[in-house]
Amino acid sequence: NLSAIWNASIILVIQPYLGAINHTLLSLSYLASEKIPVLGWILNNTEETQFAEEWERFLTEKIPYPQLLKIPFIPDKENLHLQVPLLAQKLKQQLLQLGYEL
Repeated sequence: NLSAIWNASIILVIQPYLGAINHTLLSLSYLASEKIPVLGWILNNTEETQFAEEWERFLTEKIPYPQLLKIPFIPDKENLHLQVPLLAQKLKQQLLQLGYEL
C-alpha cells in the first residue's frame, strides 16, 4: 500500500466504460476497508460517452466524496500539452476550496 508508505491520500479517477461503476464501487470498498483516506474523485474522458450525464449523476449519488474535476474527451492530442496545465490548475483550486493544503 503505497499510500500508507508515503502517507498520501487517494484521488480516484473514473473513466466511463462498461464495468466502471462496479470497478469504482469495489475500489471504494477496498479503500474504506484499508482505512485509506480519499480526497475525492475525477470523472475522466467524459464527452466520448453518450450517457455521461447519467453516469455523473449516479456516481455523485453513490460516492461519498466530492467530485474534484471533470475532464472532457480531448480529441486534439497534439495540443494536449496545452490542456494539462489548465486542468491541473482547476484541480488545485478545487482542493484548496475544500480546505486541503498543498
